[in-house]
Amino acid sequence: MVKFKQFIFRGNTGSDVLAVRRAMKKMGHKKLAKHGRTAGPVFVENIKVVQKNHKLQADGVYGPKTHAIIAPHFDAYGRLLYRLAKKRHPKESKRQEAVAYALSSLSFAGEMVYTEGAGRSELFHRSPGDFRGAGADCSQFVSSIMHWTGIETVNDEDATGTLLMKGKHVDAPAFARLVVFGGGGGVHTGMFTRHEGGVWYLTEFGKQSAPDEISLPEAIRFFEALGHPGVRYLDFYE
Repeated sequence: MVKFKQFIFRGNTGSDVLAVRRAMKKMGHKKLAKHGRTAGPVFVENIKVVQKNHKLQADGVYGPKTHAIIAPHFDAYGRLLYRLAKKRHPKESKRQEAVAYALSSLSFAGEMVYTEGAGRSELFHRSPGDFRGAGADCSQFVSSIMHWTGIETVNDEDATGTLLMKGKHVDAPAFARLVVFGGGGGVHTGMFTRHEGGVWYLTEFGKQSAPDEISLPEAIRFFEALGHPGVRYLDFYE
């Protein structure tokens, strides 16, 4: 089987997308066009179907586990297409890797330990993607993910206040950017992982039943109701 090369997210373009598209057609996904090198909404929905059928987190992201299911269906041309696919820009790859980790954490909702005590840095020292049973709070959740993708400016003591000092302040959401709610040093943070219908969604960890996903408008209303208005956006990948 051809070795996994890189993640594929919605909007990505390349011969690897075409290889996966051809393989899914072979697997019986009739509504998927056989030709095309861009991962559009129909491509992503078909990835989700494959993931659901194999009891994976249905996030629509083509990663190593999804590759293990689809790659055996590559024909000779598909294997060639996949091997010849150009690696996407390193910074963009790291951003996509962070989103993939954050989305995969949703499979462990209720299986992590939310704490603001001594155990909040446990996740940071875990192997990448090892969420089950780990202790963290909102800041250490996002810091751990960034640490796993090679961001060297974060550490196991970071809180919203220090993240605000370290990150590049930007004007709008984007994949793998952070949002910090409230004034001053902030009261909560999460990572942007999905954009659908003009609405941004973030993956965050703020309670024992988390990690979970929430829309940005809903999160803003929630914190405003608690007396913490205002949002700031941070980028660690630019």
